[in-house]
Amino acid sequence: HPFYPEYDFARESSRILNAPVSAYSDGSAMREIFEQQWLPSLDAFRPELILVSAGFDAHRNDDMANLALMEDDYHWMSSQLLKIAHKHASGRLIAMLEGGYEKRSLVASTIAFLKAGLD
Repeated sequence: HPFYPEYDFARESSRILNAPVSAYSDGSAMREIFEQQWLPSLDAFRPELILVSAGFDAHRNDDMANLALMEDDYHWMSSQLLKIAHKHASGRLIAMLEGGYEKRSLVASTIAFLKAGLD
């Protein structure tokens, strides 16, 4: 934020969780947002299926999103989402690759994300 998402933050909805991420945030900042906002909201919603738009352009080596995540951050986020999926959705989680433009970071981050399913 303010780059993504292009959304009118003045508008409120019980089905939208606004959790802006400051440019150049690292994994600790993202994990804090996950733990304090996203995971409690997702747990309360009790999804029957989790769909993940898995973008890896927030990696620190990828210039697209101006964020500083690392492979272990993607692994951690995936493992947290899988916990919610096992709790409420019989483990149903579908991830679709949607972004990542620095090839080495994309490959490493995708592998880290997927390995959480093997833990």
